[in-house]
Amino acid sequence: MFYTGVVENRSDPLQLGRCQVRIVGLHTHDKIQLPTEQLPWSVPIQPVNSAAMNGIGLTPVGPVEGTTVIIMFADDNQQMPIMLGTVGGIPQSPQPIDDDDSQNAVGDIRTKDIVLRTVPGPTTGKQLTFYDPETGSSNLTSALKANMKVVGFGLSDSCFIVTIDNGTQITISEPVTGYGENIITFKDPPTNLSAVNASKVQGVVTDSSGNPLLDGSGQPVKSAAPEASPTTASTPVSNNTNNNIPTIPPPKSSSNSGKASEGIKALIAACDKVGLTTKEQKCALLGIAGGESGWIPQNESYNYSKSRIKQIFSFLTDAEADQYSDAQKKGITREQFFTVIYGPTKRGKGFLGNKTDEDGGKYYGRGFIQLTGRGNYARYQKLANEMGLAIDIVNNPDSLDTDINVSALIAALYIKDRVPKGTSPTDHPGYFYSAKKAVGVNSPDIAARKLSYYEYFYGAQATGSVDKDAGAPPATPPADGTSPTPGPSPESVKRGTDNTGFRDPNGKYPLKDYINEVDTNRLARGIIEGTIVEKKDANRRLSVPLANGMGNWDQPLSAYGAKYPFNKVMETEAGHIQEFDDTPGQERIHTYHRAGTYTEVDPNGSQTNYIIGENFIIMERNGFIHVGGDCNLTVEGNANIYARTDANIQVEQDATITVGNNLAIGAANDLDIAIGGNVKIKAAGSLDIAADNITTKSANNLLFQAGQGASIKSNALQIESSGDMNILAGGTLYADYSQGQFGNGASGGQDVADFTLAPPPAGNPVDPTVPQLLPPDRQTEQLAAAETPEDYSTPEGRKFSNDQSQATGVPNPPPVVAAETPASPSGGTDKKIPVDCKVIYNTTNFTNDYTMSKNFTLGMLIAGGLGGPHKLVDQLLKDTPNSPERVYTVQEIVCNLAMSAQNILEPYLDVLPGGIGGYGKQWTISSGYRLKGVVKSESPTSDHCKGHCFDIALLLPDRFNKTYELVQKLEKVVNYDQIILEYRYKDQVWIHTGYKPNGGRKMAFTMVNDKVYQRDSKGMPSGFVLLSDGAPPQEKK
Repeated sequence: MFYTGVVENRSDPLQLGRCQVRIVGLHTHDKIQLPTEQLPWSVPIQPVNSAAMNGIGLTPVGPVEGTTVIIMFADDNQQMPIMLGTVGGIPQSPQPIDDDDSQNAVGDIRTKDIVLRTVPGPTTGKQLTFYDPETGSSNLTSALKANMKVVGFGLSDSCFIVTIDNGTQITISEPVTGYGENIITFKDPPTNLSAVNASKVQGVVTDSSGNPLLDGSGQPVKSAAPEASPTTASTPVSNNTNNNIPTIPPPKSSSNSGKASEGIKALIAACDKVGLTTKEQKCALLGIAGGESGWIPQNESYNYSKSRIKQIFSFLTDAEADQYSDAQKKGITREQFFTVIYGPTKRGKGFLGNKTDEDGGKYYGRGFIQLTGRGNYARYQKLANEMGLAIDIVNNPDSLDTDINVSALIAALYIKDRVPKGTSPTDHPGYFYSAKKAVGVNSPDIAARKLSYYEYFYGAQATGSVDKDAGAPPATPPADGTSPTPGPSPESVKRGTDNTGFRDPNGKYPLKDYINEVDTNRLARGIIEGTIVEKKDANRRLSVPLANGMGNWDQPLSAYGAKYPFNKVMETEAGHIQEFDDTPGQERIHTYHRAGTYTEVDPNGSQTNYIIGENFIIMERNGFIHVGGDCNLTVEGNANIYARTDANIQVEQDATITVGNNLAIGAANDLDIAIGGNVKIKAAGSLDIAADNITTKSANNLLFQAGQGASIKSNALQIESSGDMNILAGGTLYADYSQGQFGNGASGGQDVADFTLAPPPAGNPVDPTVPQLLPPDRQTEQLAAAETPEDYSTPEGRKFSNDQSQATGVPNPPPVVAAETPASPSGGTDKKIPVDCKVIYNTTNFTNDYTMSKNFTLGMLIAGGLGGPHKLVDQLLKDTPNSPERVYTVQEIVCNLAMSAQNILEPYLDVLPGGIGGYGKQWTISSGYRLKGVVKSESPTSDHCKGHCFDIALLLPDRFNKTYELVQKLEKVVNYDQIILEYRYKDQVWIHTGYKPNGGRKMAFTMVNDKVYQRDSKGMPSGFVLLSDGAPPQEKK
């Protein structure tokens, strides 16, 4: 007999792929009577092509919580269930149900796309009337709401709903004339509507009560716009596009919102002046300028530590790095610093168009987008002057910093000049992605910041595709912005998942974006909207230049053209995808990583490889590459080729090498050049040749001609002619001789014919700085078994230290060398946020979506969530190394986690890169709650097991420097017990923060492996230190 059931837990302690399944007809829905943990484990059946032995074959995992499965039993008592397979359907939002199992546990069908048809008309005015020719329904507008975007024939891009008048009529924001029958689509309101409205009331005249004054047409009266000045923005033109872009910065994005607002206005006004007129172009510039400078013109920073300056400017000697590090402290000016850094003496003749070292100190990075180098200053001044814009940044480079409107014009011109010409100015979000790439490659945190700012100004997400994640569901902050009381999430209560079975107990599945949609993958059904196809198309590379002005090429659009039922799709929980598409004429193979890297083979057999991160190709033996046609290679940064033995290059026809600046060729021994035809060398400057011996031989004539003087000097000089020798001087000839004929008709020298060889124009280098990405640390939790001095004072801590010493220690290890003077802690704040744990202490069924704070759920605070290795159970722990063990109950631990989340994590969000949006992308909670024993040698005093602490790790390049900078900022914003900058050999670094509700020691210090780096005068650990190369190994004991 076969049954159906719903998976409620897939975290099999034996890791055999088993799931706990609540079976329809056998098990009650009431989890109080039958908790999930008491359900029998169902064994998965594997296909015959999987050996299911010793890791050979397919991994038996797949169902997620909420998946419907087919069950049969291996025993008559129905205690040994076997999962035969999964069953898809059309998922709908679960609803609470009564004890009567016969009731339907799903809600009403949700309509995603709202499309209505207007009456035949003609209609004139702002009111539209709709009808349904098929059903005649008079309740057509119930799903509409004010401010939704109205899209249809003859309507502008900024048309929106003003009011819902009745079941068939709405009022829109613009009038129509003679409007006939049309199909209208309604889209969600812009996400930035409140910011747009707040921007519109800037400068509005108000009465004594603060209410805006209205003119005769009912519009707010605005005070006269101030005249533009170096510190006051030009007023943007009033039009539909500009009026729907916020002129106030995003919340918490700027420390000077007034100045940032002026910058935003100046940038919008500049766009219109240089021809960037679409909303997509303007919002792209605003997003990029926000990420680069926060909408406030900036001067390039020049204060680097010695280790940092060597990383950024590797050409400096150690002595120079020492001289110019911490430049501001040493009284070195910005001009003096960049005279060295950007001057041709250190960087080569013509670097960035700089003619002298003084140019390096004059044309450093300034403005909204950090324009750098004399060449760029001259280029964009010329472009501005050609458009009739009277600016002079070559003679007045400081105007990029001091004049907000000049800086905005240059930023707008830069985007216009750099964005590939084939990019559509109305492509959302394609234009933004092209503009961002044109400005340069960013680290993930800066790239994410620019994207979030673009979405803020545009009022919509960049793509409609769903970003999937296997992690715990995030919290939904309360609409009023307050901190919620810890307890079951509102969605859990709404769905009934807190105490009702036959659904995902964590409230994650089915995903909201897929409610009322068949479970078959969209890509398998031939759907592009809301899939990774949109994201891939928006991120294409366009107008990639070929060498020597030979044109450019575009990355092709995705070859996706699937039709049901031919496309076989496999998508993982995190969003990795494989497609094997057999659609006639559209056959493809496609592999996609959730980060955006993919390989796609189209119906022609053409292959596109798109890599978001780095690409490493390692061959332990020989490598062979054959290209049947042209091979085009375009590198935005430096191209480095190193042959450690011989290099052989053969060209059967012509070869052209064009260098935009300097060319250096060196050979340690001989240089042989054999030319079958003529050789021409023309130097616009000097031609200098120096050698031990110079031999010149011509089979026919040897001609020398100088426009001015010619000099030959030697200790001994022989000139021999087998025929006549003629010397003709236009003036006096001085010679010592034994015999000669003079004044008897000597012949003059032969003129050398001139020839033209034009040098190539100066190059326009991109000069990107692209830091190498590093994968996340693999064993952070295992390396954090002991973190505090208290942990290391326990037997477990001492064992952990010894184990690390034996595993990675070396005899006589190098000393720990700090790259900077230890930073003194501020002491943090004294504010403590009280947390009401009443609901927690009355809860027995904790789930991943259990609300802990405004932005965090319980599952986010545990590596792997509640179903992972760190089971949420009562634990026997010690308060201090010398205290007796006591039981920490589940409820006490969860209460501690809630207090730690609200007092540590929530304040941290104002400082952590990307805020909550950066979680899992730019930073992560590398360790939160832990079950003692899962991490080997876990200390019984560990605050992790008690819920008193979190470890934060960055997922960004240059982790050591950025973590050091971050910990100093974090320490200032929380009331902590301990905050520790932790270094572990070889390249691990993270920030440990502990919170105690009853007191706090305010200990802020650095641990290097198992040792406190520095103590204060009282012997207490104190101070943060930068180890730019990470921790050295421990001493092997």
